[in-house]
Amino acid sequence: MARIGFIGLGAMGAPMATNILAGGHQLMVYDTNSAAVEALRELGADIAADVSEMAESRDVIITMLPHPTAVEEIVLGPDGLVASGLRPGRTFVDMSTGDPLTAQRLAETLESKGVFAVDCPVGRTPEHAKEGALLLLAGGSSDAVERARPVLMCMGDELVHCGGPGTGQAMKLVNNMLTITVMQGVGEVLGVGLQAGLPLDLMREVTAKTLAQTSVMDKALPAKAFVGDLSPGFALRLAEKDIRLAVQLAANLSLSTPVAERALQRCTELVASGHADHDIGILAAEQAGLDKGQS
Repeated sequence: MARIGFIGLGAMGAPMATNILAGGHQLMVYDTNSAAVEALRELGADIAADVSEMAESRDVIITMLPHPTAVEEIVLGPDGLVASGLRPGRTFVDMSTGDPLTAQRLAETLESKGVFAVDCPVGRTPEHAKEGALLLLAGGSSDAVERARPVLMCMGDELVHCGGPGTGQAMKLVNNMLTITVMQGVGEVLGVGLQAGLPLDLMREVTAKTLAQTSVMDKALPAKAFVGDLSPGFALRLAEKDIRLAVQLAANLSLSTPVAERALQRCTELVASGHADHDIGILAAEQAGLDKGQS
């Protein structure tokens, strides 16, 4: 039974932390949301007064935060884990969606101090998080990933070791880049088809039988946006952050990504117009006119 610290109890983090408790580990949590912290206390978790308390007492520390700058502050900030005396032999796992360069920088700093570092963002939805069925995308040395594996498998049912530090983040970004750009493309296709007089169901039927088949059209949209449900499975504000990070990664690699840049533009426009907490399906629904009741 390991002593685990978990920082970040949002829509994904809270059920992930709950599953660590269910796995029999000693858990200490930290979050600025007192209600989320109290819910974990009632399940048996200890509560950290600050990050330094985790640095002193936990074998594995996990972060699940909304942005890589927040992760970097937790690790390298003046009151962060390193400044608080994170000891050699401990393991740090960032499960947030971030950027590869930050992950590599954190790994280099932590490894120089004898701390094992893993970047392990996750795939799938909050429902999968509750079920302990996330897809785990790990970057880091083989030793670091294997040390983290027992705790990680409390939260997921499949772990993919993508390579060295930063590769977990790179895999998550290119995966989400594809999801978001396909969502944007499907919206454009549906908009053209509907205006040309093609019923939605007909377009779904035909595309499912051709190279145009996509789970966005077959599964994601029928389960949410096509039935008027825009509650966030994958909130647009998070999609916008992820596609922005992906476009920046491409720029750092001197690569052009006009399709992703257009998707980023649409995400940014929709977030600004009040759709930040709607499901990513709004990207397709709005483009196709389905948010206005067209079908």
